[in-house]
Amino acid sequence: MEAFDALPAVVRMAIAFSNFPFDARVAARFLRRGHSAPHVAALIVSADYRLTKEKPLMNSYPRRLSKSSAVMDAHPTAASDNLRAWIERGEREVFSVVVDMTPDLAARLLSTNEDNRPLRIEGPKRSVRAYADAMRRGEWLLNGEAIIVSRGGVLNDGQHRLNAVIGSAATVPMVLTFGVDRDSRHTVDQGAARTPGNILSMYGEKRTNALATAISFVWLYDGQRVAGNYPSPEEMMDTLDSNPAIRDALSATDKLARQFQLSKGYIAGAAYVCGRTRQNVLDSFLHALTTGIGLDSDRDPVFVLRKRFMNHLAQTRRGNRMVALEQAAVFIKAFNAFRTGRGASVLRWPHFEGEAFPRLD
Repeated sequence: MEAFDALPAVVRMAIAFSNFPFDARVAARFLRRGHSAPHVAALIVSADYRLTKEKPLMNSYPRRLSKSSAVMDAHPTAASDNLRAWIERGEREVFSVVVDMTPDLAARLLSTNEDNRPLRIEGPKRSVRAYADAMRRGEWLLNGEAIIVSRGGVLNDGQHRLNAVIGSAATVPMVLTFGVDRDSRHTVDQGAARTPGNILSMYGEKRTNALATAISFVWLYDGQRVAGNYPSPEEMMDTLDSNPAIRDALSATDKLARQFQLSKGYIAGAAYVCGRTRQNVLDSFLHALTTGIGLDSDRDPVFVLRKRFMNHLAQTRRGNRMVALEQAAVFIKAFNAFRTGRGASVLRWPHFEGEAFPRLD
């Protein structure tokens, strides 16, 4: 185990995702002989691909580029065989091809990876794990973002996507661009990344930033996931398609959120979760919480929650606001008490003490 832990991350990943039991000490021996870590990982993936005789999943991912609309050369089936010819052609001109990226081809391209940034293995966005998970779920689409190989055949950009192909053992459509200057690698990924709100705007949604937050909350709640995880664009749209009334919850809680300067997305998400099967109860709860009408007991959970939100508003003006996830937590706790007729003297969510996020009773 110590030999494995001492290996570079890209080599550990190649061994971890392989079907054949590779000995970490053999990989270490190649590294001591002067082979680069990406080259050793490529050797492992190529060997595993041959030994297990896995067939590429050629038709597992939908295409969004028709033959009639393609302006680039398309040689998907002969990609591995043509790689050397493409690199040679890249010495003379800049061009692009559409390929079915297999683990074997990804390993060959990674074997040319030199002086690139460290791999982000884990993380909710733009990491090897996030890309690999999307590929396994069948969400990877041909979007025009290219794997870039410089003049001379050295990988300029794409190491995270290529490692994800290896990690997922999937075959996905990708664009390969050859022949650019090696120094141009410092200029890639400089544009502003699309936010979830941007993506929803493309689908014609309104109040997209708050809607994206509400969708993410429902995705977290329904999947009982840990805060800090984020849905992929496909998961976000699937969640909205399955829960279209999230839009209505955003409208229903808009006045409340503005009144107490709450997170519009988290409060809408919490309200939607509460009202999925108890909409009439939620309507009464929101009316009392927003207006304060009919609250005659300091043990009424709506009164206690309203008082908590008023305190949040006062603290916000001093620069010390309640975090958004806690706003949703105390909202659900108050709703649980309101629905069952229980009293409440205090509403808090001591997550720092290990308390799990509240669920509907």
